[in-house]
Amino acid sequence: REDSRRLADIATAIGMRRTVEEAELAIKLEREYRADPTILQDIDFRAITTRLRTDLAVEDARLRAMLDRDGIAELRTRQERADSALQGLLPKYSGYKESTVAAAVPKLRRVISKARELPLAVELPKTIVNYEGVDIQAALKESRNLA
Repeated sequence: REDSRRLADIATAIGMRRTVEEAELAIKLEREYRADPTILQDIDFRAITTRLRTDLAVEDARLRAMLDRDGIAELRTRQERADSALQGLLPKYSGYKESTVAAAVPKLRRVISKARELPLAVELPKTIVNYEGVDIQAALKESRNLA
């Protein structure tokens, strides 16, 4: 029972560190790519802020399983800095509606453009049947059967 509670506290501390790192990365990306808002449309600043606020409400006692006092103080400082920076960004980026088709179109375009770069199938010329004593067509047929 106590082991599971300790593991849950460790998982909470790890999750909190990931959230603050994600928030700091989002802030950095916004600073660097402010001129190209299409890159920033994929970042859900509101969700990151919500998770960060939830993490700020977690008691320090739960973090002691993984962090010492200095580590907790540093994490809290980073969280507060990220939270204040995200609060400044929310009014600017909260206008995007994630449920609309228009919000999904840039993502789909990127996926489609990447898919176009991949070859769909590679076919050997029909004239190559036997190469150095190996029946190429039979080998390909067997490899398809294994897949």
